[in-house]
Amino acid sequence: MTDDDFAAKLRLVLKTLTISNGRLAVDLAVDKSLVGRWVSGRVRPSTHNLARLTRHLAIRIDGFALLDWELSTDAFRARLGSGPTPRSTAPRDIGDFPNARAQSLIEVQREGDAYPGLYAHFRKAFRNTGEILVELMIIWRDGDRLMFRSFDPSFSHIGEILIVRHQMFFIGEDDARADGLMFMIANGVGGRKAYRLDGVALSVAGDRHRTPGACVSVMQRITDLEADATVPERDLLVSICTHMKVAYDDGTVATIAGPGIVRAVTAIVGSRADGGPMDHVLRAPLDRSLAASEVDLNPALVADLTRVRDAFVRTTTLPRLSLAYDFRSPQLREAVRD
Repeated sequence: MTDDDFAAKLRLVLKTLTISNGRLAVDLAVDKSLVGRWVSGRVRPSTHNLARLTRHLAIRIDGFALLDWELSTDAFRARLGSGPTPRSTAPRDIGDFPNARAQSLIEVQREGDAYPGLYAHFRKAFRNTGEILVELMIIWRDGDRLMFRSFDPSFSHIGEILIVRHQMFFIGEDDARADGLMFMIANGVGGRKAYRLDGVALSVAGDRHRTPGACVSVMQRITDLEADATVPERDLLVSICTHMKVAYDDGTVATIAGPGIVRAVTAIVGSRADGGPMDHVLRAPLDRSLAASEVDLNPALVADLTRVRDAFVRTTTLPRLSLAYDFRSPQLREAVRD
């Protein structure tokens, strides 16, 4: 963050909270001329004064912290509630989710880098056959937004992930045909890199009546996305989807997933969970969550990660995919389906 960048954010704070330079100087017990130099960008506050300034603003801005100064300008403006859709006065277009999007803008800035990657997404079939399915899920950063795309034998969903209060809200639609939407809420992780995510998914079955259904789902990382200029290995995506289809046809998805994931996605509403309370609605509570980051790595998790990766990525040298690749393109959907 440059001196000018900090000065612009401080001016925005003072304008939003209607605080004058003189008032701030009195509140912080510093000379008014010093505040003037902060506002003009001629000098940055010392570490001590920046901490005092931040604590003072936290009284007026709920949860304001030192890391907020590092946010992008748009995210910082949203943090103050002074962006193009202020929380108190914005016109309400329900589809825009103005409050949730403003919050997600902040949280993606803070923790969005933990999630980009390719995942094996395990869940029960929406057509209520009891089968465990696996599909390819791609998550990537697009500036201050977190995006996803998923592929299974029947559907190709694409959409955005909003991070709100550390939970991940997936909102996607099938971009190939008018078959409806899919939604998912997943437990976020506290570390710098997510290895496994779990939550509840909602969509419709591919039957004649488009029957709605919900299921517990688990996503396990199988490789990373790298922010470099490497030529995208599209063949890798095709290969992964091919191996996933073979596993489904052979009936080996449950074996590859392992007993922990199988137990998690086999949620029976109305029966008492092992050692826990009875579920009257489909749930994925934190105390039963499989979500894991680097801080949760242990031999059992490493074995799970290795087994799933080796089942779907059949190469000794694991190629990396570039973030520059257009994961929205119909060409990618067709390549994976071929």
